[in-house]
Amino acid sequence: MQKLWALFSKEVKGHFTSPLTYILTALFNIIVGWIFFNILVLSKEQVDISLDDQIIRPVFSNINTVLLFILPLITMRAFSEEKKLRTIELLFLSPLKNIEILLAKFFSIITVVSFILLFTLVLPIILFSFNVEDWNIVFASYAGIILNAFSFVALGLFCSSITENQVLSAVMSYVGTFILILLSWSSYVSGNFIVGEIFSYVSHLVHYEGWTHGLVKSSDIVYYLSFIFSMFFLTLKSLNIRNW
Repeated sequence: MQKLWALFSKEVKGHFTSPLTYILTALFNIIVGWIFFNILVLSKEQVDISLDDQIIRPVFSNINTVLLFILPLITMRAFSEEKKLRTIELLFLSPLKNIEILLAKFFSIITVVSFILLFTLVLPIILFSFNVEDWNIVFASYAGIILNAFSFVALGLFCSSITENQVLSAVMSYVGTFILILLSWSSYVSGNFIVGEIFSYVSHLVHYEGWTHGLVKSSDIVYYLSFIFSMFFLTLKSLNIRNW
């Protein structure tokens, strides 16, 4: 545990000494702030719609979407840079197990994501002035965003583990993200009920939708955990092959 903590601390320090972290943090929060402002302006013209539908759900859905486009740029360096600099061999020769290396990198990136999302807490403070009645939607939406982030960080780590090219790693993460989004759209247009249900279950967007309504379903939690562990399994397989 002490060695895992040492690697985790090293990874976190590496992220927070990189200008990329602060650039992405600023970019993310500027985009989210701009979207939030526009939603507030438009909400004044929609007097017959509930506050949840006017502001809360659109805001958190957009936070989730923007974050999905930021994550590949954070995860792309995780293993790719280690391979390019040949420092990954040092990790393999260290007393750390592959799962410990993976967890250290995973939670270091989650720390960065938490830092990025920290600034969005200003939004609930602003929403408080609108006399929001159902705060369960706000809390559930944040929980859904965090689970989504966990999932796509796991996906990004897998993509980073199979190439030493950071750009290629990011591109593969984006492709994986778009495929999961397209599956959601395909579920609605599929002429086959069974195929549509399969596409719907595999898609992240379908599972996230319930959280924006304040609904916490065990099936959604199981889905996210299954996806994360699947990505962990594939990443470990990739690392084991390299190690061998």
